Amino acid sequence: MESFRKNQGVFWILAGPGSLWLLFFFLVPLGIVWVLSFGEKAVIDGKVSITETEITWTLANYVRALADPVYLVIMWKSIWVSALATALCLIIAYPVAFVIAFASPRWRPWLLLAVILPFWINLLIRTYALIAVFR
Repeated sequence: MESFRKNQGVFWILAGPGSLWLLFFFLVPLGIVWVLSFGEKAVIDGKVSITETEITWTLANYVRALADPVYLVIMWKSIWVSALATALCLIIAYPVAFVIAFASPRWRPWLLLAVILPFWINLLIRTYALIAVFR
């Protein structure tokens, strides 16, 4: 850890590629969508386009989303499902993590394997499917 504090160049060499990746493939598209949210459908040759957006810096889209009951119901259901999923994950994950953290060193790898193994099943099934495809 001391080497990172003494030589800041090492930190930027290691953190730079991942930071650039996040910037270009997450933050830039997010910014584009945010700017487009202030736009309206463009009118081309007297017809309303369904694919083109004209940036007019209007808040009409946000007013419609916060005033229309359909959008409010959808937002409420999304918040409810995300809160329920978070609560269930916390209720299940904390006791499991507690048991693994305080297990004896002999049992700890086996408990971790029991947690990780279900996630490997998808990879195993895809691998066998690819073997069948390439034969």
